[in-house]
Amino acid sequence: MPTKVRRILIVDDSAEDSEYTKRLLKKAMNWDWRFAEALRGDRGLDLALDGEPFDCILVDHRLPDMDGTEFLERLRDRLGEPGVATVMISGVGTESVAVRAVKSGAHDYILKRDLKPSLLFQTIENAIAKFHLDLAERKSAQALVESEKLYHGLADAMPQIVWTARPDGHRDYFNRRWYEFAGPAEDERDENWTRTLHPDDIEPGRESWHSALISGEPYEVQSRLREGKSGDYRWHLVRALALRDGEGTIVKWVGSATDVEDYRRLREDLERRVEERTQDLNRSLLDKTTLLQEVHHRVKNNLQIVCSLLSMQIEGLKPGESSGHLNDAHSRVFAMATVHEQLYRSASLSDVDFPEYIRKLSSQLFSAYRVGARVRLDLSIEPIVITLDQAIPCGLILNELVSNSLKHAFRDGRDGTLWISLKTESGRAEIEVSDNGVGLPSDFVLGEGSSLGLKVVQILIRQLRADLVISGEGGTSFKFAWNHVE
Repeated sequence: MPTKVRRILIVDDSAEDSEYTKRLLKKAMNWDWRFAEALRGDRGLDLALDGEPFDCILVDHRLPDMDGTEFLERLRDRLGEPGVATVMISGVGTESVAVRAVKSGAHDYILKRDLKPSLLFQTIENAIAKFHLDLAERKSAQALVESEKLYHGLADAMPQIVWTARPDGHRDYFNRRWYEFAGPAEDERDENWTRTLHPDDIEPGRESWHSALISGEPYEVQSRLREGKSGDYRWHLVRALALRDGEGTIVKWVGSATDVEDYRRLREDLERRVEERTQDLNRSLLDKTTLLQEVHHRVKNNLQIVCSLLSMQIEGLKPGESSGHLNDAHSRVFAMATVHEQLYRSASLSDVDFPEYIRKLSSQLFSAYRVGARVRLDLSIEPIVITLDQAIPCGLILNELVSNSLKHAFRDGRDGTLWISLKTESGRAEIEVSDNGVGLPSDFVLGEGSSLGLKVVQILIRQLRADLVISGEGGTSFKFAWNHVE
């Protein structure tokens, strides 16, 4: 293990005392001691400033040309702070001498009568340790000063207002942009910050800032600040974050204030224009809705006129003349008129409440075919809303199937039940019209010799892109299903 080197300068007017000091140190620790000696203060200063620096300087309180405190002051003036580790050695043990030594820059103080190897050695090592600690603290302080200079330089280059505050919330720095905007005196920063706020924003801002100081959470408010030159208030987004040390303690707040006046005006203008446009669209939509309602109303009225004319023609038939075709035409026109009536009464003007439509159409058909109480209607209908494009073909299909059942399934006064069901699942709707009447002929094939009504059903099934299933066992059943949600 290499021997540790210690360079010591002894400034003492007594050569015997210097030799004694050297012997004590060599006795205390077997290191490589390298000594330099001076009998006068001026010679000691020259040695201290010449060549390799010393680890520690031992200076006697009394010298021929100056006292020890003057030597330390001159040494500090020449080397600067903290200079070098120094120990004052004095034969006078007064408190005033010790105080003067420390004020002059000595890192420790020892009396000649107390000189012993271990004590002298430990005093020198303590002085060296204090010197290095002072040096580290000064370097840290200088680095902090340089860091703050760099931070302030960056902050001054920013277009936003930048500020810092102490942990208690008092602002201690504003960048150049703040003075360009508000122009406060440097010794009135906090006061001017408050005075710059709009009166309505002072209390909300103070409450939010107080909450942030207590919780340590980020601070963010929008406040109006008064511009110094014009006196106008401009909206600013004010934010701050807490800076913490290694233990989590807040050491400073760093904040900014960004001018958002133009952004707020643009946003308010856009909101106003959107509101005006929305009102225009609502008025236009109301006008178009009213017009469309009127169209459906007139179509319904026109179809009802056709129904009335067909009814008059049916009533005017002579005894023995058949009314079958006229009844069929009447029911088909009524089926379409009912769709338009449902649309006229709906809120969207594009969707039909189909369960209600089924109830109204089936009731009308039961009344038109005068089946009385001998045929019972059984409805099992789930709620569903469908579009106009689906409602008209579905309504006409339903009209044909119900009419066909009422005309053929219960002839000869037969009693029975007609079932209509509507159900939905996974976007598909299914309607079934069935009865317990006479059933279909054994050789029945849809499309071959079918009546006009069933041919119409075939066409509408294709238009609806539906699947049709027919059953003729124990009555008749027509079931069709389609995708009612595209």
